[in-house]
Amino acid sequence: MVREMQRVCLSIFLALSAPLLRAQELGLGFEGGNNHQTVPSLHLETRTAQSGTVVWAGVHFKIPEGWHLYWVNPAGAGLPPSIEWTLPTGVTAGVIHRPAPEAFDSFGEIAYGYHHEFRLLVPLTLAQSLAPGDLTITATLNWAECDEENCVNGKETVTAKLAVSTEPVRGPPDAEFAKWRARVPDPKALPVVKAWWAGPSAANHWRPLGLRVPVDGGKAKVVFYPYADPKDQYAVKAEAKAQPADGHVDLIQQVESVKRQWPDTIRGVLQVEEPPLAPKFYETELRIGPEPEDAAQLPPTPPLGVTALLLMLGGAFIGGVILNIMPCVLPVISLKILGFVKQSGEDPARVRRHGVMYALGVWFSLLVLAGVVIAAKQTVGGEAWGMQMQSPAFLVVMLVVMTFVALNLFGVFEVMLGGGAMAKANEMAGREGYTGSFFNGMLATALATPCTAPGLAAAAGVAFAQPAGIIVLFFSAVAVGLALPYVLLCLRPAWLQRLPQPGPWMEQFKMFMGFPMLGAAVWLLTLAAPHFDSGALRLGMMLVALSLAAWIFGEFIQRGEKRRGLAGGLALALVAGGAGCLFVFQDKLEWQKWTRAAVVEARAEGHPVLVDFTADWCAVCKFNKRTSIEIEEVRAKLLKMDARVFTADFTVRDDDILAELAKYQRRGVPLVLVFPADLEAEPIVLPSALTPGIVLDALDKAVRPSATAAN
Repeated sequence: MVREMQRVCLSIFLALSAPLLRAQELGLGFEGGNNHQTVPSLHLETRTAQSGTVVWAGVHFKIPEGWHLYWVNPAGAGLPPSIEWTLPTGVTAGVIHRPAPEAFDSFGEIAYGYHHEFRLLVPLTLAQSLAPGDLTITATLNWAECDEENCVNGKETVTAKLAVSTEPVRGPPDAEFAKWRARVPDPKALPVVKAWWAGPSAANHWRPLGLRVPVDGGKAKVVFYPYADPKDQYAVKAEAKAQPADGHVDLIQQVESVKRQWPDTIRGVLQVEEPPLAPKFYETELRIGPEPEDAAQLPPTPPLGVTALLLMLGGAFIGGVILNIMPCVLPVISLKILGFVKQSGEDPARVRRHGVMYALGVWFSLLVLAGVVIAAKQTVGGEAWGMQMQSPAFLVVMLVVMTFVALNLFGVFEVMLGGGAMAKANEMAGREGYTGSFFNGMLATALATPCTAPGLAAAAGVAFAQPAGIIVLFFSAVAVGLALPYVLLCLRPAWLQRLPQPGPWMEQFKMFMGFPMLGAAVWLLTLAAPHFDSGALRLGMMLVALSLAAWIFGEFIQRGEKRRGLAGGLALALVAGGAGCLFVFQDKLEWQKWTRAAVVEARAEGHPVLVDFTADWCAVCKFNKRTSIEIEEVRAKLLKMDARVFTADFTVRDDDILAELAKYQRRGVPLVLVFPADLEAEPIVLPSALTPGIVLDALDKAVRPSATAAN
C-alpha cells in the first residue's frame, strides 16, 4: 500500500510540475534528421600544429535551458556522449577527458551530468611523417539529452580544419581549453584519501562505504562521483552523508551488490572545494582498507527504542507461554513434572534444580534456532522483514507455509518428529538425573516448534529485522515463556492438581488457533497476487491443490492403512500440479518489436494496440513504464481487451521511429500511443508524464471508438 501511494504521488507531482507540451515551440524542426536541442561544435586548441606533436581537440556542447546531458556514469538511466572519429592518415585520437559532472535530481533520483555547456577534451597525435598541409578533422557525436518530460537521442557530425607545419607553432592557444581543462580530474595530485567499509551489509544488499578526505572539515565541501563498475557487480548510490571533523571530512556512501561481491577498490572523481580557492577535481582509484579508529559509521538498522524493544520481548514471552497450552505440549506437563519429583525423591531442593536444568534445555534449543535465523539472514543478505515482503518468491513460500500451518492446526495432517528421531529424543529425555531434565527441555521445544504459535508472528517480524543480539534476546524471551510454567510447577508441585485436564477442549483450542494463521495466509495472498498477471486466481488454484494433497497425506498415509502408495502418488501429483499453476497457466503480455505494418496487421485482426516509444537512456520512459505501464492494473486491462503491445526502441537512432515521432509532433521519446481496433479511428496520444489513470482511461476509450480522439 505504501509503495502504491508513493507511486501515485510521484506521478501526480510529475504531471502537475512538468511543463505542458507546446506544439508551437516543439514544431517539427527535423531538418537533416536532427531533432535535438543541444548544439555541438568541434574546436582545436591551435589552428596550426607541427608534425610529431599533440594537438587537443574539444567537442563543445551548448545545452538549452531546462535540458541536460549525462556524464560517463549517469547514475541511472542516461547515455553519455560518445565520439566516432574520422581522421586523416597519420592522425590518431586518444581517450576522452571528461570534465567533472554535477549532481541533479532526475525523476526522484540523483543523476550525474551537465547543464548549460561543457567540453570533452581529446588529444590528437600527429605522426612525425605527416606532410604539411590542411587537414579536416571529423567527429560523429551521439548523445542523449533530457528535460522534465522528454528525452532525445542526438546525433551530429562536426568538423574542424587543422594546418600542419614542419616549423614550431607560434600564437596563443584557445583560452576555452584552459577553462575546461581545469575541470578535468587530475589523476596525479590526489590527496591521501582512505576508504573502508563502514559497516556490514544491510537491507537490500547495501553496504556503507567510508571515504576520508584530509581537508578543513569546517570549511571544505567534498563530493564523490563514482565510476560505474564495468562488470555490473556493484553500484554506488549517488547520495552521500558528509560528516566533517577536525582535519578531515568523512563521506559515507551506500554500495549495492546483489550477489554480495564487494569490490576491493573504488574508482571515481573527487571534488574538493575550499573557499576562497577554486574547486579541485581528482581522479581516484582507492583500495578499501582497514577502518580508522575514529571513523564515522552509519548503523545498518535503526536501533529499537526502549518501548518497541519491550513490546517485542513481551510478545515473545506471551508467545512462549501460549506454546505450553498447545496440544503438542500440554499433555506431557504432568508426566514431566512427576518425573522430576520421582527422580529427586520429592526433595524440594532437587526438584527446583531439575526445573532449572529443564529451563536450560529449553533455552539452549531456542538459542540454536536463533543461530539458524542469524545464519539465514547473513546468507540472503540481511534483508529486513519489509524488504522480504517485496519479493514474490518469499511471499509465495510464506503463503504456502502459513496455509500448511493452518491445516495442521485444523487437524488435516500432523507434523511430528520422525520415528527414529522421536525414539532417540525420548531415550535421552528418560535418562536419570539432571541430564534427563535438560533433554526434557529440548524435547518440549521440539514438540512446541511445529505448533507455531500465531502470537509470535508480529514480534518475530520486528525481531528478524534487527541485529543478531536482538534476535538472541527475542528467542531468549520465548524460552522464558515456554519454560516458566514448568519451573513454577517444580517450585510448587501441588499446583499440578489445578491444571486443566487434557480433554476435547484442547482439540477445539488447537482448531481455534488455526484461524489467525489462515487469516495471515489470506493477507499474504493479497500481497502476492499483484506480482502475477492473473492475480489471485493461479495462486488460489495452487493453494487448493496443495491443501487437497495435505488432506490425502493426513487421511490416507498418516491415519490410513490401505492404498498408502496410491495416496502418496496422488498427493505428489497434486503438489506438482499446484506448483505448475504458477507457471503453466500464467498469462503474459508479449511485447513485440514495433513496425508500422505490424500495428496495421494487429488492428486489421481486431486487436487494440499500445505502442511504447522508449530508449534505454530515457529516464522519463523508465519512470513511466515502472509506474504506469508495467503494473498489474494495466496488464490485466490489456489482457482483457486482447490487445497487442509493441516497443519502439529508440536507444539507437532509427529513422522510421524518428519519422513516426515527427508525425505526432514529438522531438523525442517518450511517446505512448493507443490505437483502437477500428482502422478508421484516430490513435490516442498520451502525454509525456503518465499516471495509471491516464493509461487506463486511454484503454477504455480504445474499446469505445466513438469516444476516441487524438489528445
